[in-house]
Amino acid sequence: MALFAPDPAAVTTERRRILREVVLRGGMRPRTDPDRGYREALNELDRDGFAWLDDRDVLRPHLPGGDDDEHDVIISARWVLVELENARDRSLPMGTLRDRSAAERIPEDTLKAGVRWLRGADLCKLKDGVLRDVTGEKGRKADRAIRPELKTLRRPVPAPTPPPAPAPRTVTPSRMDPHDDPFHPSHPDYIAPSPPPRPKPPAPPAPVRATAPVGKGTDSSSDSRGSLSATATAPAPPSVGNGMEILLDVHRRVKRLEDAFASTEPDVADVSTLITAAHPDTVNCLRRLCVLLQVYGDSKRHALTDGRISSKHKVRLPEAISLGLRTGTLGLSTSDGKSLTLRDHAVAMSDAELEQRAAEQRERDSKKGKKRA
Repeated sequence: MALFAPDPAAVTTERRRILREVVLRGGMRPRTDPDRGYREALNELDRDGFAWLDDRDVLRPHLPGGDDDEHDVIISARWVLVELENARDRSLPMGTLRDRSAAERIPEDTLKAGVRWLRGADLCKLKDGVLRDVTGEKGRKADRAIRPELKTLRRPVPAPTPPPAPAPRTVTPSRMDPHDDPFHPSHPDYIAPSPPPRPKPPAPPAPVRATAPVGKGTDSSSDSRGSLSATATAPAPPSVGNGMEILLDVHRRVKRLEDAFASTEPDVADVSTLITAAHPDTVNCLRRLCVLLQVYGDSKRHALTDGRISSKHKVRLPEAISLGLRTGTLGLSTSDGKSLTLRDHAVAMSDAELEQRAAEQRERDSKKGKKRA
């Protein structure tokens, strides 16, 4: 039986590589066709309690402790691995890590727990105050990008309170000598201002002239209707200044209406919160839509659901489409505005998983085509 046992060194290398990727990604689906070394590495991680499969068969990092403690320690360990990955020789002094972690508001106890977890998991070695990444170069990605939600601590160091602004200084201007002020009456060059012009008295109103009614002793040709006619002054046309005031008042009213109906409630729900709060069947239905759009391209809803989505997930289809549009995973085609199109699938599933499931769908379609033929 010993002849068929996997090489212990190969198992250790595979175990370190798997756990490193699980920590940096936040979770990873194991291979569906593992060899003996890969399977034994998974068994060791499960037995030692460093990585477990969740209810969705995703391998996630783990350590004993409360939820908040476990989350922040894993975040700290992930930050350390990223710093070592970008460092020369994959190593850094502990003093440098402490200084950099303080800038990231990582508590010192959390940093120590993260380093302790990395050493216990055999991912890092500490010698002479220098921490080194020993996971090897196999499967390591260049220019790795970590999503923001995988770097957010639940209990960071409180942000420093900014110092209060200094009180404004009151500067008392110096008094000018009246003899140096040309506008002071005692100055020799002072010129008294001329008196303002006296206003003109208002003009008297124009007299109202009335014609006598037609009767005896009067000329009927002067007014055949026998009515009074009055001569009144026409109102003066509005000045340009008054018209400008009216126009400005109209603009102010329109601006107040625009401000009243403008939206002041931006959507603050980020992508990770939407995915976490959604029902698991809704998330799985969204992942299924991603696979179908990857295989068949932009499609209308009835084309995607035609025998390709299970009845369990079909009832969640409207919620899944809504979740996909809100998170940017799905979009509407610009050609007709109705067909669904695949955009950013990284929120719902990784590139490797999408390609694997798309290949499985193509293989199923190929088998169905052969049976029909």
